[in-house]
Amino acid sequence: DMKRIVRFLNDIGLTLWKVINLGVMLHKFLGILNFIVFLQDARHKSLLERALGIYTVFCKKQAPRVVYFEYMNRDILRSGLAEFLFCILPMINIPRLRNTLLRLMWKKPDAMEDGKALLMSHCGVCGELPTNVHQTRCGHMFCYICIKANVMGDPSFLCPVCGDLVCDSVEPATA
Repeated sequence: DMKRIVRFLNDIGLTLWKVINLGVMLHKFLGILNFIVFLQDARHKSLLERALGIYTVFCKKQAPRVVYFEYMNRDILRSGLAEFLFCILPMINIPRLRNTLLRLMWKKPDAMEDGKALLMSHCGVCGELPTNVHQTRCGHMFCYICIKANVMGDPSFLCPVCGDLVCDSVEPATA
C-alpha cells in the first residue's frame, strides 16, 4: 500500500519535472523567436509585453534629429588613435629612443681641462654628485641607478660624456 503511494508520488514528480523542463525550453525558444521579431519591428521587447500586447511609445511626437558628423568623425579618429597607440607603445623601447635623441642633440665637449675635473666628479647622466658611485671602462662616474637603468633599457648605451660603449663595463668605483 505504502509502496504504491511512493511510486505514484515519484511518477507525479517525474512527470512534473518533465513538464517544467519542457516549459523552460519552450520559454527560451520563444524568447529567441521574440528577439528576432523585435529586431525586425522593434515593438515588443519581452515575451510578457508581446503576450499583453503592450509596447512603449513616446508621449509627444519626436522631431527628426540632426546628426553632426564632424563630432562623430573626431571621436572615431580619437578612439582609433588611442587604440593604435595602446597597441604600438609597448613595442617601442622608450629609454633607447630617448638615449638616441639625446645623443643626436648633445654636442660632445671638446677636451676642456677645467671642465674635465667637474665631469669626473659628477654623474654623467643626471649631473649630480653620484649616489652609490659606479665607474665605466672609460673612467666616467655615474650613479648606480642612472647607469643601470640606461644600460638595461638600451644595451647599446653610449657614455653621454665621451660616447664610448658602456654595455657591461659598469663596476663599483674604487676610491
